[in-house]
Amino acid sequence: MNDEHKDLGKQIVAITAMLVVIIAAVALGTSQPTSGAATSDATAWLQQIESGGDHIEPHELASELLRTPRDVVVVDLRPAAEFAGWHLPGALNLTVPDLCGAAGAALFATQPRLVVLCSDGPAHPGQAWLELQRQGQAGVKVLAGGLTEFKARMLTPPSLREGASEAVAMAASADYLRLRDLLRGTTPDQNSK
Repeated sequence: MNDEHKDLGKQIVAITAMLVVIIAAVALGTSQPTSGAATSDATAWLQQIESGGDHIEPHELASELLRTPRDVVVVDLRPAAEFAGWHLPGALNLTVPDLCGAAGAALFATQPRLVVLCSDGPAHPGQAWLELQRQGQAGVKVLAGGLTEFKARMLTPPSLREGASEAVAMAASADYLRLRDLLRGTTPDQNSK
């Protein structure tokens, strides 16, 4: 399969996932009592989805992890075996029911500035995001494209990224090395030893 078909396939999956989330948002919004607050909440969710306020791009998460790692909580919703194989440093591994239940309540009681939900793609985290919105949780975003996209975009050396000019690759290389070291759990000093 060539790259154009792969890109088209990714776009179709992303659009389908977002449609599922929008349909769920509408269903949740209409399944609640028809009070003004419920209608207002559903409208706010739909506006966040429409404006992109429900997600964070891979490069934005990388920047957050490099600048303020203690202010960001990454919640990985993949099965425990996949999480054990690879995950972002410091990520929590929770199921959707746990995140939307007691474990999530304990997490949000710590008042994190930003909670990023991730999995291999955006559909599962999008569904959890919607329930957390219904619960009134703020500062929650879904990793756009999931961990698969994060790895492809952020863990590919800048010089090998599609369409990257030499100047762009040079400008991005310092952040790439810092992110690589963060994900490896090493510092530049440890790499030289």
